[in-house]
Amino acid sequence: MITHFKNLVEFKMKFRGSSFWIAILLGGWIFALLTPSVFAAFDTAEEVKVISRTPDKSNPLYETDEVEGGISFHVPKGTAFVRKYGVISPVDSLEYLVKKYEGLKGQTEALSKRVDVLEKNAENASDKKN
Repeated sequence: MITHFKNLVEFKMKFRGSSFWIAILLGGWIFALLTPSVFAAFDTAEEVKVISRTPDKSNPLYETDEVEGGISFHVPKGTAFVRKYGVISPVDSLEYLVKKYEGLKGQTEALSKRVDVLEKNAENASDKKN
């Protein structure tokens, strides 16, 4: 039921006396604060295609990348781009390092296996000499 209040003072007096309206207001504030975080938890980053890469003449470690949508970025070489929450941006530095070291992990394992094979071959060669 909607009640008409003559002025703000009367509204405040009625509002203070009713715990129901305080609970509604508190629930509304909690809902308003939690709603964006719920949507953010389900939003995933999708990779964005780079249209062109132009090397920077003044600094060889950087390049100007144009991504889909016509947006240009001046970033370090090899930077990937993602669309997260509807915004196109370079990959977060922590995510970039994790991806880079995952690739290095595979290379390190391959080199480790190769070293093991070479060590076995060296042992076999030394056993044949003796």
